[in-house]
Amino acid sequence: MVVAASAKQAYLAQPKDSYEWVKDSSPEDLDASVGELLPPMSFTTKPFAHQLACFLIGVNRKDFLFLLDLGCGKTKIILDILYYRTACGDINKTLVVVPNVANVEGWMRECETHTPRLTRLRLLGTQVQKMDLLTRSAD
Repeated sequence: MVVAASAKQAYLAQPKDSYEWVKDSSPEDLDASVGELLPPMSFTTKPFAHQLACFLIGVNRKDFLFLLDLGCGKTKIILDILYYRTACGDINKTLVVVPNVANVEGWMRECETHTPRLTRLRLLGTQVQKMDLLTRSAD
């Protein structure tokens, strides 16, 4: 796909949201902000400060792209946000698409570690089997 230089420049010139408030927050301020959320958020595994910052952005924005380095805990952040949205009643089911079958078990382990209160299932098999699985009860 070829993008016209003028379209690229127009996109780059758009005003951007600032998240400096998160970057400038102390870990204590981040903890306090999470503590104010309703329903009260309790994490299964304690997040690092950068994960708390991303969590706060994620619960306030439904369209945020987390471009964190490998190993920074993006999976945990997403799972914490999903748990929060489920607890608030914003969502009742979520489909996480894992593009490589080899990574499915890793995601299942991460789900067990970070969101053991959410039920989950693997959507593997034939198309008919997958459609059947989608009718089962799971978060």
